[in-house]
Amino acid sequence: MVRELQKARQSYAMAVKAEFEARYRRSQSLYIAGRSIFPNGVSQLGRMLKPFPPFFRSASGCTMQSVDDTDLIDYWAGHFCMIFGHNPPHVIDALHQAARSPMLLQIGVFTSLEAEVARKILDCTGGDQVLFSTSGALSTMYAIMLACAATKRQMVVKIAGGWHGVQPWSVSGVRNIGDEDGRARSECGGIPTGFTQDVIIIPFNDVEAAERAFSTYGPRIAACIAELVLGNSGMVVADPRFVRRLRELCTEHGSALILDEIVTGFRVNPGGMQQLYQVQADISTYGKALAGGMPFACIVGSQRFMSAANESLPLRVWADAGTFTSHPGTLLAVNATLDEIKRRGGEAYEQVIRNASDLRDGVELAFNRNSVCVEITGRSPSPEIPSFPISTVRFITDPGRYRDSNSPLVHWDSRSNDVEFRNTTARLALILKGIFSWQGLGVVTAAHTPDKLSSTLRAYEEFASEIKDLFPTL
Repeated sequence: MVRELQKARQSYAMAVKAEFEARYRRSQSLYIAGRSIFPNGVSQLGRMLKPFPPFFRSASGCTMQSVDDTDLIDYWAGHFCMIFGHNPPHVIDALHQAARSPMLLQIGVFTSLEAEVARKILDCTGGDQVLFSTSGALSTMYAIMLACAATKRQMVVKIAGGWHGVQPWSVSGVRNIGDEDGRARSECGGIPTGFTQDVIIIPFNDVEAAERAFSTYGPRIAACIAELVLGNSGMVVADPRFVRRLRELCTEHGSALILDEIVTGFRVNPGGMQQLYQVQADISTYGKALAGGMPFACIVGSQRFMSAANESLPLRVWADAGTFTSHPGTLLAVNATLDEIKRRGGEAYEQVIRNASDLRDGVELAFNRNSVCVEITGRSPSPEIPSFPISTVRFITDPGRYRDSNSPLVHWDSRSNDVEFRNTTARLALILKGIFSWQGLGVVTAAHTPDKLSSTLRAYEEFASEIKDLFPTL
């Protein structure tokens, strides 16, 4: 029976692939042209889709227009950068303002915007000081450097399955757990072994594992870095007890609690999800939704840790370098987004959370009606924390094995769920139905209108009907 289902999925995948190639010929030509100039045929492998990705020429709200003259409802939203949709008026107006002012298009100079934006970020997040950056990876790297410098320690505790960008402390324990003693194994080439030797991996939401790590390595731990929603492992929401225990352990051992809110920050609350958990990080990182699609991120923290970047130190952390840090054009967009969040944040957040929950339930119902065994992530484990407006779909091939596993890393376990089907065949099939998904579903923004959400549900109903004989029944 298992082999028969595998063959049926392979046959469906071939048919979908052929239809996609016929419909997206211009995108295919662009991809073929790129194979000689990029190592992987495209500029960013995370956006890649086999056999080739669609290419786009414009976007507005929650809709994108491809070079092949198709309109797609977008559930990736610029790698989750949009909470108000593509090209929201407040960001466009800010960029037009920058274009009209030669001074504001300059880089490498100071403007009054820097302090204005910084104060607004600190007012929202409750931190003492802030440093600006241009990406999440840089921000989390700087955050760990600040913690190591301030504590004069080198060891970092990281959550299994967590993703904090391509930086030396992050590229281990992403899809592979550590050794028996928790020591990490790098999953990226070019990283000196010393970094992985100083990274301890603990399972997500495992209070006992966290306590063992601090009991064993406490005096050597500079920081524990965690996400409140484990994004790369399928948008798994943190248990409040786990987060609060991490806060207690870091305080007890003099370590920094770093909360990576690059994805979660400003997504459901102006002050980040940590305010909902009633936990204050020593250092936090923010980005994505904060800038309305522009390249901006920041590090917010207590004076104890942020002072490690102070110029008066004989060996300070250079966490404020970068040619494009504090670019005035970008800061205008950040400023406008912060103002828009203040103006309509509560209403917009409630709408997004409600629409995401309704969409999640509707998609799940479509699969259930067709007896397709799936799990849809993003739901909160606690009534005090709202469900998260980003979800993934896991197509279960071995229900027994899946039920017996409590680890978020099951997200990448191809023995229990068909990862390739989700990331390739399902995406292609949904694109053909007008949906640009991410890991089976994706993110809901304030730009997803009722008619677009209804169209999405119809597409999933049709898709679920097509694959009802390809997976084990519920």
